[in-house]
Amino acid sequence: MIQNSYHRLSLSPVLIASLWAFAGSCIAAEASRFSKDLTGTLHRYPIRMSLQREGERLTGSYTYVRNGNRLTLRGRVTSTVGGVLPGTEFEMDEYDVKGRKSGTFRGHFTSSETIRGSWWKTERPQRPLTFSLRAADEKKGPFSGSWNFEQGGYTFSLDLAQRGTRLDGSYCAITAKATRVDCISPVSGTVNGNTAQIRWTSAYGGGNGTAILTRQGSRLRWVIQQRPESAFHAPPEATLRRDTRG
Repeated sequence: MIQNSYHRLSLSPVLIASLWAFAGSCIAAEASRFSKDLTGTLHRYPIRMSLQREGERLTGSYTYVRNGNRLTLRGRVTSTVGGVLPGTEFEMDEYDVKGRKSGTFRGHFTSSETIRGSWWKTERPQRPLTFSLRAADEKKGPFSGSWNFEQGGYTFSLDLAQRGTRLDGSYCAITAKATRVDCISPVSGTVNGNTAQIRWTSAYGGGNGTAILTRQGSRLRWVIQQRPESAFHAPPEATLRRDTRG
């Protein structure tokens, strides 16, 4: 069944390897230097963010849509996975118009177009608030978005960004009762119609695998083609549903 899916792509192994290498080089270049405009929410409040990266340094600003107050951002990348943007972790401090530190963002890129994480207030810190932002100018391909699968307490999700035939993002697999966590695991590949040939790196065991994604309306079929030699917790196959909340 997996072999049949592979042949339907009508791509030679050499061509697939070349496309992977090209996509990987593009993602790695973007990971070390970029300028992005993002929109989303901090807790329940709509915000807009401008974010730039030069090497390990992050700078930018964000505003609350409702009141227009602008806060400056300064921070750094704290870790990366294989030199690509998905899975990259960061920390940024925010400063008000008087230059006083007022909060801290800690999060990660779940795709080249999406960041998620937590925010803490500097004064009288309480429990952190979550944030989720996506590139404002993203030209969404049909694979773009968040996709989820759950069964018996096990959860598996994909966060994807498609631009043309290029696909990148990450998966997160959590076993029942969170005894094993395989997050944030980078994904990249190429799209051919309703099918995408991808490779991934498990954040749990560090090994590389390949899979085929097949889009079926509001559902996405995941089938592993090649397993890594080390431990991982992505499912052999699963049908994910699109998260319509964005």
